[in-house]
Amino acid sequence: MRGLRRRHQRASRMIGGGRPSTRSLRQSRALHDALHDSPPPCTGDTRFTHDEWSPTELTELATICHSCPVRTLCRAFADAERPTAGYWAGKPYPPSKEHQ
Repeated sequence: MRGLRRRHQRASRMIGGGRPSTRSLRQSRALHDALHDSPPPCTGDTRFTHDEWSPTELTELATICHSCPVRTLCRAFADAERPTAGYWAGKPYPPSKEHQ
């Protein structure tokens, strides 16, 4: 559970700041609840919070995400928040120039 908490804290720093929308709060709450009920296979894998990935890592991360029970909720959260870094639901989010 500690790994999930760290990822959630990192996610809070990676999202674009400002006041979150009602939609993003709803998505965040749904993902948080799902993570509590079904720890995803990315738990503890720090590659998901990196800023850059090798082609091999991208393939491995996509494989992990493909079988994840919370992938749909993770994608909805990422779509709502538009993270500025990290790997979310099978999609890399390289850091934007303004967040580097």
